[in-house]
Amino acid sequence: GQVQSVDWSPTGEKLTFAIKEPVPAVLPTNIYWQNKDATGRELLRRQAENPHFDSSGKRLLYQRGGQLWVMQLKDKQSKVVPNVKGVITADW
Repeated sequence: GQVQSVDWSPTGEKLTFAIKEPVPAVLPTNIYWQNKDATGRELLRRQAENPHFDSSGKRLLYQRGGQLWVMQLKDKQSKVVPNVKGVITADW
């Protein structure tokens, strides 16, 4: 797939990125993360984009369906940021 956005964790140990997947007829963008040495790649969220670590590296802000979401990286649980819609770009 084609990488859309990239962000390093504050410690430099992890990298998160969005990839536009080469799926026929549909090109969903999915968020992954991996170790700095390119090992341990893991899909974090489907149909999401523009991931950004917070300053502690414990949370990830991303966009999905025009809304902002925050993921707790420890348990991979996400919650939508209320009252924010029509998001084009996201950052802490």
